[in-house]
Amino acid sequence: MTTWKVTDALFGELNHAHIFIGPGEAHAHLEYLERHGFVEQTTDGYRRTDRPAAALESVFDITGEP
Repeated sequence: MTTWKVTDALFGELNHAHIFIGPGEAHAHLEYLERHGFVEQTTDGYRRTDRPAAALESVFDITGEP
């Protein structure tokens, strides 16, 4: 999946300055996920690794608690 496809999935159609901001935000998240082993870069973009989604808790605070 390319950065552009991730951007579209996250934000939908973007206009004006958001056209530049959205892809940068999506790419930064992909790089972060790559650094932690959840995605890997391929010649076609990125793909999900076999690392279990439950391991996201070790990288992100997904409890929703302050």
